[in-house]
Amino acid sequence: MIVYVVGTHGVGKTTFSCKLGPEAEVCFRAPAAVERVYEEVPDLPWVTVRVREGQTVQPEIRFGTAHGLLRHDFGERDLYRRLADIPHNASVVRVSADALHGALLNGLSKNESAEAMQAFNDRLESRFDVVVHETYPKFPPREQDRVVALAVPLSEVRRRQITQQWNGRIDLGRAHYIEAARMSAQPQHPYCYGTKSFSRLWWSSEKWRPVEEVVADQMKLLGNWYHPHVLAGVYSPDAAVNSYDGRWRALGALFDDDLSGTRLLDIGANSGFNALRFAQRGATVVAVEPAARVIEQFRLVAEMGSFPISVSDRVQYKNCAVETFDVGELGRFDTVVMSACHYYINRSLNEPFKYPDKPIAVRGLRTTLWSVLDSIRRCSNRLLIPTNRAHADREKDPYPDAEPEWIKLALESVGYHSVTIRAGYAHTPIVEAFTTKPAFETPAEQCAIQPETV
Repeated sequence: MIVYVVGTHGVGKTTFSCKLGPEAEVCFRAPAAVERVYEEVPDLPWVTVRVREGQTVQPEIRFGTAHGLLRHDFGERDLYRRLADIPHNASVVRVSADALHGALLNGLSKNESAEAMQAFNDRLESRFDVVVHETYPKFPPREQDRVVALAVPLSEVRRRQITQQWNGRIDLGRAHYIEAARMSAQPQHPYCYGTKSFSRLWWSSEKWRPVEEVVADQMKLLGNWYHPHVLAGVYSPDAAVNSYDGRWRALGALFDDDLSGTRLLDIGANSGFNALRFAQRGATVVAVEPAARVIEQFRLVAEMGSFPISVSDRVQYKNCAVETFDVGELGRFDTVVMSACHYYINRSLNEPFKYPDKPIAVRGLRTTLWSVLDSIRRCSNRLLIPTNRAHADREKDPYPDAEPEWIKLALESVGYHSVTIRAGYAHTPIVEAFTTKPAFETPAEQCAIQPETV
């Protein structure tokens, strides 16, 4: 069996492999001092030495410098073998990734490299139960092989001093390093060829734990989830996945596929379901959300979700209630999206930052919502409000202002023009409004998303 311990540079692959308790190491060109300490394994064409607990090894490679002395500590061998699904009594040989590339594969073509690796693995497997490689598979793993991906929290990666070069061989900028660390936690890792024997481990509380356990624990700590997210293969609890997929398709159809260079304001952003998808299209998004807990949910989504860091970094959160400040302070926006929260704003007990200079003409429109709509009108030409008729139609405590017809009247009274009720998804039509008559109309067929079974 071959076990590939993978992950970005500096994540701890070598330390993890040493804690598996290997009885031998393939060092290729070990210094003379090492050869005197270790007993060589006979009948192998590479310098392969026996390992004893507490000893160290310093492999010498043909390019660059060695990583230094590696101390073998077998005290946690059983724990680490369970994490890698290796039998506790198996004989293990560890292969140094640097030595492997430096002495065996250096200068070979892709085909020659594959043939050399195959012969190398066959020879080692004839002598040991498990061969541990600290590198990505060069060809699809077999059914009995395993891939163990190591990942660390982005908060830890961001604190590290990331150099532009790794041992003088590889261009490794900070952005590349952070993205590679995040990708190691994903279930569809590009280097794992869809193998069934794939474990993902996350560095948490000074120990390695399965990614799924860490995600489930952190999701539970952050309470109920309104938006559906998939983090490292784990679904957020309590969220209406099918409903939000349909709602996003209806909302996304009102935007260009390429939003590069545009600024969007997402009011009531929650944990960022829409904001991340706008950012994925290239937009810079300012997300306003009063609940600190769901902003922490967004940070977890950014760290362990499927969106690249370059996408989540384009979303900036403002933790406050929108009715308490002038939206214009945030600058101009191409579009503002108020995500089905206007009826909550209309019931807010917060003091509005501005009062109307004339009587409010629409029954039920309160000063808090009026002040928000007026400030949006002054900083953006376009406003989209996904509504929710279910709040208006329910028997107990219905919200009349959840009706799209009501919000249409409210927008027109504030000073919006060309207010249109779009089809939306199921019971969530979208109200679109402009401060001036738009130069073009959005094609109706783009918005006519048919309801699906939820």
